[in-house]
Amino acid sequence: MISLVWGQDQLVADFVHQRISPSEPFQPGTYRAMGFADDGKLLAGVVYHNVPAWGSVCELALASDSPRWCSKGAFAAILSLPFSDKRCFNLVLRIEATNKRSRKLVEGVGFKPRGTVHHAFGYNRHMTIYELTRKQWSKGKFHVET
Repeated sequence: MISLVWGQDQLVADFVHQRISPSEPFQPGTYRAMGFADDGKLLAGVVYHNVPAWGSVCELALASDSPRWCSKGAFAAILSLPFSDKRCFNLVLRIEATNKRSRKLVEGVGFKPRGTVHHAFGYNRHMTIYELTRKQWSKGKFHVET
């Protein structure tokens, strides 16, 4: 049975960092994280980071080893946390442009592609930037107020 992992920010952040395109480790105390596990084994994690003190835009990093965690309830939890906080107006995430599976997933959740940064992950490894606004979320199928 899939369970929510909460309160283990460092464990989840390390899981995500090990699986995403080249990036700096998340700095302790600068992020929140949630994960999804099956029988104690972490399957997926999401890290909310780069959140200025005044709110507005929150960046999300997501990584997974299995699709078994992926459900409407899981995405409702992932999206409701920053938007229900009332400080976050936009969620932003970055995906390597060739990662079609991840791009399809986030577009299915409601994220919109906003631009491409060429060579962001190295030569010929481009980044697509995605955004989901609070307004889009509030009208979408994953809207849950907490």
